Amino acid sequence: TVPLPAPIPPADTTPPVDTTLPSTVAPASVAPPAPTLPNPSSTLDEAPAVVAPNTAAGESVPDASHLGPDPESEPDTEDHPDSAQPTDVDTAKSPPDLGPIEVTEETPLSQIGQSGDACLMEDPSTRIRTWMWLPTDGGASVPAEQWTDFWGPLPPGDLDAFCDHRVVQQDAETTQPDTLEAVLTELGYPDVGAWHRVYWTAMKHFGDPSEPGGLLEAYITSERMTRHLLSARTREQQRKAQQHSAADHTLLLPVEDISVESYAACAAAAAQGLPTDQFHQVLADHGMDPVKWERVNAVWTNRMSQDASMTIMQFFGNAFQAATRSSIDAAASATPESMSDDDGDRTEMFEASDEASKLEAPMEDPDADIQF
Repeated sequence: TVPLPAPIPPADTTPPVDTTLPSTVAPASVAPPAPTLPNPSSTLDEAPAVVAPNTAAGESVPDASHLGPDPESEPDTEDHPDSAQPTDVDTAKSPPDLGPIEVTEETPLSQIGQSGDACLMEDPSTRIRTWMWLPTDGGASVPAEQWTDFWGPLPPGDLDAFCDHRVVQQDAETTQPDTLEAVLTELGYPDVGAWHRVYWTAMKHFGDPSEPGGLLEAYITSERMTRHLLSARTREQQRKAQQHSAADHTLLLPVEDISVESYAACAAAAAQGLPTDQFHQVLADHGMDPVKWERVNAVWTNRMSQDASMTIMQFFGNAFQAATRSSIDAAASATPESMSDDDGDRTEMFEASDEASKLEAPMEDPDADIQF
C-alpha cells in the first residue's frame, strides 16, 4: 500500500506583524502649503477682468489662518450711471487704532513689517513679499450698510481721485512692496491699513454686491469702476512719460528738425493709405521729402524700440491719435455735392482712417495691473 501524502495546510492570510521598533526621532511636522502669492511680473497685456474681492490690494483676513483666496463670486454685470454719487457718507476722520497685529504660527509666511493693521509678509522659500490686511475688528466682514466710511485724503465720493490713487498703490505693491508705505504716505495716508479702509469704502459706494444683503468683502468690481480705472491708468502713464522726458531730454530731441509730433502726423497719413501725391504733400508740409522721411522714420523707430520707459511711444501715440481724428473729421465734413465721381480714393482714405482710429486705446504699461 502506497502511503498518501500529508495534507497541505491552508495558506495563512494574516498580514505579517511589523516588529520594527519605532524610531526615537519624531518625524518633522509638515507645514501647510504656502498660499499662492501675487506675481510681481504680472502685466496689463490682458483685458481687464472682474476679480474676487479679496485680492492683495483689498484683502480682508480675520486672522492668518485664512490666507487662502475666497471662492469666486458670480459677477453682477449691472452698471451704474456715471452721474451716481454715494449717499449717507459718514466720513471718519481717522482709522481706528487697533494696536499691534499678532500673526498666528499656522501660516508659513513670515511677518517682516507692520503698518497700521496691515502686515508685510514674506514667503521664506521664494522671498516674495506681499501686504496682508489683518484687521482685528473684522474689517469688511460686515454688511455694507454697517461699514463706517473712511475716505482718508480723498474727497468723499470722488471715484476718479480714488482710481488715481489705486493705480499708484498697485504699481508700488506689485513691483516694490517695501516702498508701499512710503508711497501711500506721500499720497496722504497715515499707514497701509488706512488705504484698505479707503478701498472698501469705495467698493461700498461704487462696487457691485455679489448677492443682495451680502457682506462688504464679497463686493466685486463694477463696470463703472473698471472704466474709471482705465482712464486713471492712462493719466498715470502720461504723468510718467512727462517725468521720464524731463529726466532725459534726449528722448524727444528732434531728428533732422522733425519732432515726434510731426513724425507721428506723417505716420498717421501713411497708415491711412493716401495716394502717393497726397502723402508726399503731407511730407512737404512737415519739411520732408520721401528720402528724408525714410531716414527720420528709421531713427524714430529705433529710438522707440530702445526706450524701456515707453516715453516716446506715449507722446507718439497721443500725436498719432490727434492726427487720425483730424483726418476723420475732415473726411466726414465732405458733403456729397462736393465729391466728384472719381473720389473713390477719398472714401478709401476715410475707411483707412477709421481703422487707424482703433489705436485710440490707451497705451498699456507692461509693469502695471488693472484689476481692483
